[in-house]
Amino acid sequence: MKTQWEEDNKDIIEAERLRTKREELLSADPEALRALGITPPPVQKVSRAGEVEVDPELKELMEDLRAIHPSATDAELEKMAKLM
Repeated sequence: MKTQWEEDNKDIIEAERLRTKREELLSADPEALRALGITPPPVQKVSRAGEVEVDPELKELMEDLRAIHPSATDAELEKMAKLM
């Protein structure tokens, strides 16, 4: 049954492997990423009040995505923006 399930869901399994590899790559040193021609993901800053300050470029992209997906949550929009 396990083999059959893996065969039926091989596209999902491969997508998860790629997502994991991408996360590992993007967690590398930002300077190393730049050397490879990859723009590192924006870093979120936390204010003294404990509020997360979103990078202005990321915030703008999230607002553009909100126009396309008005029912999406902020977390969903942030994930979509980071994938772009």
